[in-house]
This record gives sequence, C-alpha cells and structure tokens, in this order.
Amino acid sequence: MKKWVKITLSIAGGIVLLACAGGYYVYKNYFPKEPERIVYDKDRVLKPIHNQLKGINIENVKIKEKEVVNATVDELQKMIDDGKLSYEELTSIYLFRIQEHDQNGITLNAVTEINPNAMEEARKLDKERDLNKKSNLYGMPVIVKDNVQTKNVMPTSVGTYVLKDWIADEDATIVKKLKEEGAFVLGKANMSEWANYLSFTMPSGYSGKKGQNLNPYGPITFDTSGSSSGSATVVAADFAPLAIGTETTGSIVAPATQQRYLI
Repeated sequence: MKKWVKITLSIAGGIVLLACAGGYYVYKNYFPKEPERIVYDKDRVLKPIHNQLKGINIENVKIKEKEVVNATVDELQKMIDDGKLSYEELTSIYLFRIQEHDQNGITLNAVTEINPNAMEEARKLDKERDLNKKSNLYGMPVIVKDNVQTKNVMPTSVGTYVLKDWIADEDATIVKKLKEEGAFVLGKANMSEWANYLSFTMPSGYSGKKGQNLNPYGPITFDTSGSSSGSATVVAADFAPLAIGTETTGSIVAPATQQRYLI
C-alpha cells in the first residue's frame, strides 16, 4: 500500500474516532438522562391525606371511585346533580387515589403538596351549592403546577429544594379566577425544576423538592416531557378532574401530548 494511502486512512480513522468521542461526550453531557424512580419526602403529601381521610368510609370511596375514573367535569356534575355523589366524596376519592397510586403503588410522584383544608372546603361547597353554583367549575378540585402561587396554605417552590417551604401571601390570578367560579385547589403538581431552566441533562419531570415524576402510560419506559409534567400526569391518572400548567415553549403541549391528555 502506498504511503499516501496509509496516511489518508490514518487521518480518516482519527477523524472518525474523534467524532465518536465527541458524540459520546455531547450525549453524556448535553442530552437528558433516563428517568429513575426517585421520590423525596413522601410524608409531605401523605400526612395531609391521612389526616383528612380519618373517619371516611374507604370501602364507599372504592365503590364510587369506579364511577369517577375517566369521568369528565360535566359527567361529575351530572352525578352530583342526581344525588349520586357529593363534592366531599369526590375530593376523598382523589385524595385516596393520590395516596394509593401517586405516593405508593406505581408511585407516579406527580403531586408535591396537598391542601390540608381540602375536605373542609369541599363540605362547605356542598352546603352552599344551591345558592352559589355559577358554573361547572363549582366544587371541582384542581391541582396547579408548583410554580403557581397559592396564598397562606401550600408552598410554591418552582420544584426547588431551597423554596420547598416558601408560602406566598397572594394567589396567582388564575387561582383567584378558579375560586371565583367555586373551584378550589386540591394540591400542587410536580414539575421540571425551574421549568426546565436548570440543566440540559436533567430528565423531564425531575425536581429537587420531590424527585422524579413518571408517565402513567409507561413509568421509566416513556418520558413525561415537561415542564408541566405533573399537571399532565394528574389528569391522565385521575388524581384530579382538572390541572393547571404553564407554557413557555411547549411546557404544556409536550407533556399533554406525551401523556395523551390535554390539560
């Protein structure tokens, strides 16, 4: 073989090796890592659920749960109109499902906070329904992304550990509007920390506050997408009839598509 051919092949081989090494470096350092089952601080969610489900007939919850799963808001309101369900019972069903499937069982880890007054608010809405019902949002428990401010009760963290206990003194505008219609906030949804502005390699749905949110249609197998990952999971897994996310460049559309439900 001629000398110039050997030199050319050596150079070409070196270029290929450099390209492979560079590609591997980029993959390891700039592409999101595969999600893992990482759950932090379960008691943060479970304790307020346990406190509110004390004295509740869980067998009755399980029976009515079958009617609630996959039901739309209109269908839920029809059940309540017909006397087959109350807002208190509806709320207890969602709390039970979060306890059993979000923080235990399949452990989707979509919820970061639970309103400690949720059942009390639902009972109040039951009593005032005939006088105050304005729309089909009335009495509906809503879970909002953990970057949407809720005043005085639940922390708003943006998914960060450093803000995990920070509580706002004012509701976000969308929360005010929900309350005006008679809806109430059931809890907060996990999210990609800082709405995906933390790291190129961070998996979608991971937060330092609560850990990794998983896709209900294939935990670990399928990505949740983000950054409103938990909001999509909440609706897809029937942890609430409605959820609120936030959108910058695909932060609602992507997880809603990836988890098959629109938020």
